[in-house]
Amino acid sequence: MADSITWATPDESQSADLEGVMDALEEEVLSYWLGRARRAILAEAPLAVLAARIRDGAVDAEAPQDVQIDLVLGKLANPGGIRTVQESNGPSSGSITYGGDSPGQLTLTAQHRKMLGISGAGRRAARTVDTWR
Repeated sequence: MADSITWATPDESQSADLEGVMDALEEEVLSYWLGRARRAILAEAPLAVLAARIRDGAVDAEAPQDVQIDLVLGKLANPGGIRTVQESNGPSSGSITYGGDSPGQLTLTAQHRKMLGISGAGRRAARTVDTWR
């Protein structure tokens, strides 16, 4: 069943539109992060379930690979997980704010979950507990 899912390789990741993120990135480092991204995906969508969704046509066969590469690109673009960067030089200043709930982390977004056919069923909802008695 593992053969029905195609995961990204360093060569495929480097050919993606990386906008200079992976200049001279070593294949070993890229392989490491691709593996981490694959495991993050499988933690939310077990292999047998994901393979069945692909086989049934509910999920595009290339979606796992697309999500995997997207997770790695997000990590490589912001490896330190920085939320905001501010710079000033005399009278000039500027700032960059990274979006998302977990910048620089291998965290699936709502769009990733949609691509992989993962519903929000396993996620915890906020609740109120009445402590007044």
